[in-house]
Amino acid sequence: MQKKLMETIPLTSGLTLEFYDRSRHLAGDRCQVTLEARIEFDLGPDDLPEESGLALKDVRGAIGDRIAYSREKQRNFVPEADRDRVLGELKAEFLAASLVYLSNPDFRKKLVVRKYQQSKTYTPMYLRV
Repeated sequence: MQKKLMETIPLTSGLTLEFYDRSRHLAGDRCQVTLEARIEFDLGPDDLPEESGLALKDVRGAIGDRIAYSREKQRNFVPEADRDRVLGELKAEFLAASLVYLSNPDFRKKLVVRKYQQSKTYTPMYLRV
């Protein structure tokens, strides 16, 4: 599945929101329309809330140096002729629901803490009973 950059939007939080078209052909004149919204940034000392008590070294060891936020919106069996219109609708829906949240100055710090907490509570499938 190819990923084509559609647009980038600089956010007031200092991050950049990227939209990717990950649509693919299904059968006949039908396609699966997939929009990916993505934010990536390098983990730095300013990305940890002081009240969290987390050490940068521990966080980097658990989740790495690069943090990614990604969401997908998808529609199936869309006529090929409507693909661009549906992509636009998916993008508009995402922005209406998420732009204020993603633009919050604390989004970056909260995302780092959430990713760290998830890494500590993740249990591989083969260990689940």
